[in-house]
Parts: sequence; C-alpha cells; structure tokens
Amino acid sequence: MIQALLDAGFPPRTAAWANWTVFYLILGITQEQQAESTEAAGLAAAFDDAEFPALRAASAYVTAGTFDERFEFELGMQVTALKAELGRTVPASCDGG
Repeated sequence: MIQALLDAGFPPRTAAWANWTVFYLILGITQEQQAESTEAAGLAAAFDDAEFPALRAASAYVTAGTFDERFEFELGMQVTALKAELGRTVPASCDGG
C-alpha cells in the first residue's frame, strides 16, 4: 500500500501514515466485529439522553448497518480524504492538469 501511495505522488510521510490509518481501521472494525454481542441492538436506547443532544440525534445510526457497510463507508471517507490531500500535495503541473 505504501508503494502504491508513493507511486500516486504522495510524500513518504503521508504514504506511511495513510497506511497506518487504513491498518487501524481494519484492526478496529475487526475488534468490534469479534466483540459483537446480542446486546448491540439495544445500545441505541442507552444514548437517548437529553444531556447529549448530538448523540441522541444520531443514536439510530450508532449501531445501524452491517460491519461491511460501515467498513466500506469508512474506507470511502479515507479515500476521499487522500484524494483531497493528493490535490494539495501534487502541483497542477505534475498531475496532468
């Protein structure tokens, strides 16, 4: 992955740290999946607390979706961020534009 990022034009630090970002995502979602319990569906109700309005507003989505759906979303967000970073990193004269 680091080589692919370097080949795409990312500086070495960004390539290495982006690699860690994806690696940590994979580790985290794997740990979450392995620790899944039958109580997960009831967790949203625990977030129904007026003291935490943002969490209350998003509570239906905290445990929603499958692990695959959430992983694809999270990885997509990272790819979007990397594309934006590449746009800031590579001068227009070097990216064909």
